[in-house]
Amino acid sequence: MSNGGGTLPNLTHSKQNHNPGDVQGAFSFYRLAFDGAGTSLGSGSYHQKEQLIENGTRYLCGAGKKVTVSFWGRSNVAGKRIGVYLRQNYGSGGTPSVTETISGTTFTLTSIWQKFTYTFTTNTLAGKTFGSNNDDYLAVCIMDMWGSGNQTVVGASSAETFVAAGNLDTSEVQVNAGDQALPFQPRSYDDEEKLCLRYNRRLVSSASYAAFGVGYAISTTQAKVFIPYSIRTRIIGGTLTTGGNLALQRQGPNLVPVTTVSIDTGTQSRDGLMLTVSVASGLVAGEAVSLLTYNDTSAFLNFDFEL
Repeated sequence: MSNGGGTLPNLTHSKQNHNPGDVQGAFSFYRLAFDGAGTSLGSGSYHQKEQLIENGTRYLCGAGKKVTVSFWGRSNVAGKRIGVYLRQNYGSGGTPSVTETISGTTFTLTSIWQKFTYTFTTNTLAGKTFGSNNDDYLAVCIMDMWGSGNQTVVGASSAETFVAAGNLDTSEVQVNAGDQALPFQPRSYDDEEKLCLRYNRRLVSSASYAAFGVGYAISTTQAKVFIPYSIRTRIIGGTLTTGGNLALQRQGPNLVPVTTVSIDTGTQSRDGLMLTVSVASGLVAGEAVSLLTYNDTSAFLNFDFEL
């Protein structure tokens, strides 16, 4: 996302439920709401959604190979256009190091749900190398707004703002190998959850004093806390973000407020993660502790293993 030096409208992302019969096989859809067109959006401006397909370049791309993107879309803004394109990446340390862009096309939405498809011819893999981290990907990009400097990537001859206040809805986005858009195949909730946990795990408060993990104090100001994973993650380590108030519980009801939480880079695996938890003082080396929320129902730990 970039405003290109201008001002974007206020953007709101939400999950909405379909009315029965809207789109066969779909229960929910993604909505982007905006309160205007945006002002003075520069040539380099853009806003898009994208999904990185793990190892998509090595498995789906090559000379003469095709992939077909399909989705349902609508907008209550008259004449609203969106565009699709691909990005072919060879992973960390791969060559070429710059992601290759495969230009696509634009579609004009109406207020009625419609299915859109477009077939791309991917780039050759001859003379290319993949990075040793096995993190190559094929990115599917759906662009909602673009400046004149980005118009050719979606096959457009002019820029596109958000046009006016309204909504843009998309549903059943799918990528198929080959030149045909196959019928959408929804996954079970259980399968979808397992796949999501491979890339992200978010621990959230279920109560004011919800427990996240257990461990032991290594000094008066630090403890190690282990977080197990139910599903093996894509990579070892990842990144951590936290929110809200956390505490370490010592024996009994003794609570010590947490100041910082970080990943212990020396003790990682794809089956769990060791955290270094710091407090101002009050721990006893060797004692057992639990990491929990501190009178806070909005506290969280978010572990990210995305590409």
